[in-house]
Amino acid sequence: EYAYLFTTLMRANRIPSRSLMGFVYPNNAILDPADIHDWSEYYADDTWRLVDPQGKAFEKNQSHYIAMRINDHNTIAANGGNAYLIRAGQGLDVTLNRPGS
Repeated sequence: EYAYLFTTLMRANRIPSRSLMGFVYPNNAILDPADIHDWSEYYADDTWRLVDPQGKAFEKNQSHYIAMRINDHNTIAANGGNAYLIRAGQGLDVTLNRPGS
């Protein structure tokens, strides 16, 4: 929950921020749902800048991060309070389920 704490602290200081959910892979790999990860971004100088408090990454290795969604209350509420998302989009179908469900 480091990402949520970071995002909350940034917002409390009036710095635009958001938390994201996805995967962190430095190389090509087959994505495993068990490896889901949350990180944050803050907005400065006309761009979103990556911060991964748990992974100790501050504005580095952004190409290793594969975002599947931006975490927000509307998305979670629309999904019945479940933090995992099932969504279909144009040209891409993504299904991510909690392991064991």
